[in-house]
Amino acid sequence: MEVLLKLNEMHADVLEDALNLWFRVGMGHLEEVEAALRLRLQTDRKPDFEALAGLATALKEAKPALFGIDTHAHYGVASHRTPESAKVACDIHDALRHAQAWARRPEGGITVDFDPPMHYSRQPLPEVQVIQAPAAPG
Repeated sequence: MEVLLKLNEMHADVLEDALNLWFRVGMGHLEEVEAALRLRLQTDRKPDFEALAGLATALKEAKPALFGIDTHAHYGVASHRTPESAKVACDIHDALRHAQAWARRPEGGITVDFDPPMHYSRQPLPEVQVIQAPAAPG
């Protein structure tokens, strides 16, 4: 089965953020959950930074129980201990990021976004095609 998903630019940006978070959590980067809550989720409430610090501590302390690793460690995405779903998320993320980088800046750039995506999972890399909106009549 293949699935075709048509996204606008904001959809693609949110999906890229979600995939990034998922593959990092799968590698044991649990602190990324707190960072995503603090930096990415914008609400009308003022963040309770003390509560977020407590969450960060709890997530760090959960690493040994969940992953069998030190509180300051994490796996690499290519590790045999990283779940396949995290590797697939990384592959999709990187393919999406690469396509968007070239669509946004066709002249290229020097950031990792412009490098061909790495391939970590047993699944084929997804095909990502950015379809530019037609220019407004002028």
